[in-house]
Amino acid sequence: MRAEKGFVLSMFILFIAIYLTLNIVGTIYYTKLPNNTHSQKGIRGGGLATVILGWLGMPLLNLYSPIAYSVQK
Repeated sequence: MRAEKGFVLSMFILFIAIYLTLNIVGTIYYTKLPNNTHSQKGIRGGGLATVILGWLGMPLLNLYSPIAYSVQK
């Protein structure tokens, strides 16, 4: 029983670390997305939506901003 609690606690800590890492990386790359042209503003709008949804509980969506940033470079 005690080992089970330790495993659950370690998985929870790992989840929190992954959650924060993905959200922080996505947020940083969102700020780097250009918005000079109409299509770039659309990409930036999509990035903002995924950053907000990422912080609300879907952190994997925050991978959109680094991918969009790397495609535009």
